[in-house]
Amino acid sequence: MDPVITSGVFALGLIFGSFLNVCIYRLPRGLSVVLPGSACPHCGKSIRPYDNIPVLSWVILRGRCRQCKGRITARYAVVELLTGLLFLSCYLKFGLTLSMLKCAVLGFLLLGLIFTDAETHLLPDKMTLTGLGIGLVLSVFVPVNDLASKLLPGVLQIPVSSDVSWRLFSLMDAVLGAAIGASFLYGVGVIYLRARGVEGMGMGDVKLMAMMGAFLGLRLTILTILAASITGSVLDCGQFSQYGSSVRSGGSVCFMSPGRPPGETHGVLL
Repeated sequence: MDPVITSGVFALGLIFGSFLNVCIYRLPRGLSVVLPGSACPHCGKSIRPYDNIPVLSWVILRGRCRQCKGRITARYAVVELLTGLLFLSCYLKFGLTLSMLKCAVLGFLLLGLIFTDAETHLLPDKMTLTGLGIGLVLSVFVPVNDLASKLLPGVLQIPVSSDVSWRLFSLMDAVLGAAIGASFLYGVGVIYLRARGVEGMGMGDVKLMAMMGAFLGLRLTILTILAASITGSVLDCGQFSQYGSSVRSGGSVCFMSPGRPPGETHGVLL
């Protein structure tokens, strides 16, 4: 790997991590992620460009605002560093390809949703539904290679070229993963509500599962649900209301990024 490109990818991840911090703080509050610029959450004064360098500025200022000396949570530096490492891992695994882009986008969204949920117990539509759309679009360029693309070509003949047909089947895989994943969580939530009389699964988790299904396809979506069930049972002592958190944790280790058509399926553990 070219060290210059490797360093550039890591730096790009740090920059996107800085933007992700903005999303984590502002989206649950209904604020714009574009304007105004970054400001101290304590005194409200604008943060100068040289105090807004990812990770480095937080370390130099020892986690405090230069103006009011208010403490800035370490979450900012942690998210920036994790996003940088995420981008770097995707590049080392896939190189500068669309597969890398798909992996990085899913990881970026999941990382943001994990921290947003931890702080506010909300999953903003601007992340989940936007991610759903991106996942469906990327399936046309990076093959999912799931059930539809493996079974239907021998059953359903589409009068188009092979270059177009694999894209259509890949899109079917993404739609199927999104639909089944979301339907499963919604159904379980309805059953739990009728059985217990309290809500156990929010619609945010349903939309999250649809987003993940669009990226992963049906099989890894099912794997994510199973992993979440096991994790939730072990860590949350059967508290169904905490199941959504386990879904995000399970999804964070179930990235799928198929190769070029006809393509191969690769699993990435980050």
